[in-house]
Amino acid sequence: MFKLFKINPSLSIQLKTTITTPTGHEEPIFMMASKPGPSFHGCYVLEIRERPFLKDESFSYRLYHQDSGIPILLGHITVYDRAKWDPSLFLQYMKASKAVDNYKKIGTALHEVAFRVSLQLGKNGFVTLQSAYSSLLFHYGCGFRVLDQLYYHDNGKVMKIKVAPPFDWKLMDSKFKAHPEFGCRAFVKWKFNLTESETLSMPDDEVDRHLSEASFNDVLEFYYELDKKAANQEIRMFIRDNLAEQSGVEVLLDRDTVEAKKLAFGIEPKEPVFETPSVLI
Repeated sequence: MFKLFKINPSLSIQLKTTITTPTGHEEPIFMMASKPGPSFHGCYVLEIRERPFLKDESFSYRLYHQDSGIPILLGHITVYDRAKWDPSLFLQYMKASKAVDNYKKIGTALHEVAFRVSLQLGKNGFVTLQSAYSSLLFHYGCGFRVLDQLYYHDNGKVMKIKVAPPFDWKLMDSKFKAHPEFGCRAFVKWKFNLTESETLSMPDDEVDRHLSEASFNDVLEFYYELDKKAANQEIRMFIRDNLAEQSGVEVLLDRDTVEAKKLAFGIEPKEPVFETPSVLI
């Protein structure tokens, strides 16, 4: 049975992440056991039980900003525990409200909430999610990685599951794949440290071989760096819209990221990740 993220009614948990309001003010965020009164000013997270009578009950965590006694929904996540074999908390749904475009760091705050819930439920900070549409690079920037193999313990035996397929270049638009900065040859040049002439003169079958040798995370790293360097939003959307063809792949916080997030969020105790009952290798 899924456990509630229990918060002492007399206490609240402050997140390390803050929300940037439309006026540029940094608002702290508190996870609360109940809705605050009208005098409260700031951001807060409430837990809401979803489908309590079903076997796969899930829980939503909703993020609000309250000003002048009026709460504004900024976004929410829905999480649930998929199965005993899964050593991570599954982040089923994450969405920022459409009416709050001028707020910043909503997604980062929701990621921290999921991370803390994972710790509370004995998942040791591991969170898995399925990328949706053009969100792959955002999740990559938050420390999520595609894992080709997931290892876990079952009655003392190490079991293995195939999680994700390789990056499927065939799904990409032909113009995008031929683009001199973003296309296949540009990636091969970056990945294998080739010169411009070596890349341009390479036969197509050799380019395809190099593409097949690269991991999904190699490709995401390449496009994440391009996305950060992009001169304008139009270029970013060009990259992200093409990567949206790969949506649906599962990504997970890896071991190093989990430890880094514990330090960044000031979470105690900082127990080693390898002590979790189910082990990611």
